[in-house]
Amino acid sequence: MSRPSLLQALQDVGVVVSDLDFTLTNFGPKGRDAIFDLFERFHFPERVLRAAFARAEKRGFTFTRLRLEIEREVGERFGDTERKQLKTEFSDWLTAHFRPYDDVLPVFGEFQATEKFIGICTHGETLYQIQKIMTAQIPHDEVRVVRRDCVKHEYVRRLRKRFGGKILFLEDKPPELDAASEIEGVVTVLVRRPESPHVDVEPKRDHYVIRSLRELLISDPSRQVAI
Repeated sequence: MSRPSLLQALQDVGVVVSDLDFTLTNFGPKGRDAIFDLFERFHFPERVLRAAFARAEKRGFTFTRLRLEIEREVGERFGDTERKQLKTEFSDWLTAHFRPYDDVLPVFGEFQATEKFIGICTHGETLYQIQKIMTAQIPHDEVRVVRRDCVKHEYVRRLRKRFGGKILFLEDKPPELDAASEIEGVVTVLVRRPESPHVDVEPKRDHYVIRSLRELLISDPSRQVAI
């Protein structure tokens, strides 16, 4: 027996859970490398910045962690004035570069208009992830930030118990979807964005695959309506 189409599977979904980075949002044409422009005036070698960024991201990225890792790499501290200026410049940079994909706000606006519960579940440092969500202005009812890989399914499972009914889970990282696919009543959708670091990772389980959130919409004679 063939599985239902995506739009059939989405019938009666009342809860939407989505990842953030590279599912709903990105850093524009230059990607996350654009953050290195903040340090251009200091003339640090690119390898220093990349090594510091990698360590900060591994611990849970915040700009403060990045600054401390750069100081560790170069063996000297920024002055008080430089630290304050860099913090302000980072906030301005985030506002200028961090953005939702073009398909996100229209579709999530429809989710909100049709009274879907929207949970954003993202991996990283809590305050930084919330700052990004606020910057992108994505409609949502709840935010859950996790610090370990492949545990988002635990949040999905809790929402399933809390609300009952079907849940739509959007994610660009296949292992997260693989874990969630074992939960009854969860429709797992792999969002393939070209910029995603997981774009070449193959899932171990069967998921619906889309390249635009607009594929979650039904064609209606009068307008596009989200399931």
